Amino acid sequence: MNFLINIATSGKHTEKSEFGLTDYHLRYVLMNFSSIAGISALVMFTVLNLQKGWYFSSFVCIGMILIDLLCLILARTKISQIVPFSITAISFILLCVMVTWTGEASGANFLFIYIYPPLAVILLGTFYGVILSVILVVLISLEMFIPGLADFNYPFDFSIRMLVNYIILLAVIIMIEFTRKIKDRIIQTQRETLEKQVDELKYFNNRLQKTTEELFSANEKLRALSTTDELTKLNNRRSFLDYIDVIWKQCRRLHVPVSLLMIDIDYFKKYNDTLGHLEGDKALIAIAQCMQNQLKRETDFVARFGGEEFVCLLPYIEKSDALFFANELVKSVEDMQIPHPTSELSNYVTISAGLARILPGDHNTYTQLLHEADKALYTAKQSGRNRVVAV
Repeated sequence: MNFLINIATSGKHTEKSEFGLTDYHLRYVLMNFSSIAGISALVMFTVLNLQKGWYFSSFVCIGMILIDLLCLILARTKISQIVPFSITAISFILLCVMVTWTGEASGANFLFIYIYPPLAVILLGTFYGVILSVILVVLISLEMFIPGLADFNYPFDFSIRMLVNYIILLAVIIMIEFTRKIKDRIIQTQRETLEKQVDELKYFNNRLQKTTEELFSANEKLRALSTTDELTKLNNRRSFLDYIDVIWKQCRRLHVPVSLLMIDIDYFKKYNDTLGHLEGDKALIAIAQCMQNQLKRETDFVARFGGEEFVCLLPYIEKSDALFFANELVKSVEDMQIPHPTSELSNYVTISAGLARILPGDHNTYTQLLHEADKALYTAKQSGRNRVVAV
């Protein structure tokens, strides 16, 4: 069918829809078919008329051929397609009238019934065109088969042939339209099914995307909970051990030292016993925030190590700078002036810190660094607290 359409329309101005044929295609094909069939019939009549000496009819047929050729050319331009078809239809009507009027071909007016179905379909549409074509065949049948209705008595075999040809032509048009409607119905059903499936896929995709986002958010929250101390919101011990493992390996490759502060709140058990654990939690939160605020570099890392103990990792830093930072940290906590009524050395909460510094190598680990910092912290406590001891 597509092959015939391409031949009939020369590949121009077909305006194909996404699925199959449209009414425009059907009418366009019928128009070209009628023009080509008309030219073929006219050529045949021209030869027959010349053989019988009917020169007037021959000239009329030749003129009609030229008109139809002109119509075929016009049909492939951007003008309305009804123009060339109307010219073709009128030329057939004139041919039938002129040939019959001259009396050179009795019954030639029946040539008109072969152009009537496609003409009615193109001008009125398939439904009304077929209805009018059926009405015409009924009228023609009455004229040919009921004696006395017409001046001319048609031979029975001639009448049968005319009606059979007409019915075949009409049946072809109906079959084309019926097939097109079935195809359109199937395509419409497929399109609706496809659109429904697309909508379902979009729905499930949105649900999947939303679920994925929820899982990602939940995973982020879980990761934060697993690496963050719930009370102070600092990094917890697990997060610290992961971080120091990475830093240790980097410093070993770069051959640079790592400094670590082990920090403990002085007499914190007495603070809890005197003021209660709720006040102790408030003090822990305030001290944690103070330590976090003291960090100056992205690589510095502070974490709650457990209870009232904190650790602060200071990579890529000299010992003197690390000691200066530790003393400033101890001083900043005391400057907060959090009251400590049962402290043995100050009226406020203070901290002690042990500083250790090791160059990572093949024969040591960060566990050794933690051990050295813990020893330094023990020495700071034994030396009077509220101070820093470095080893």
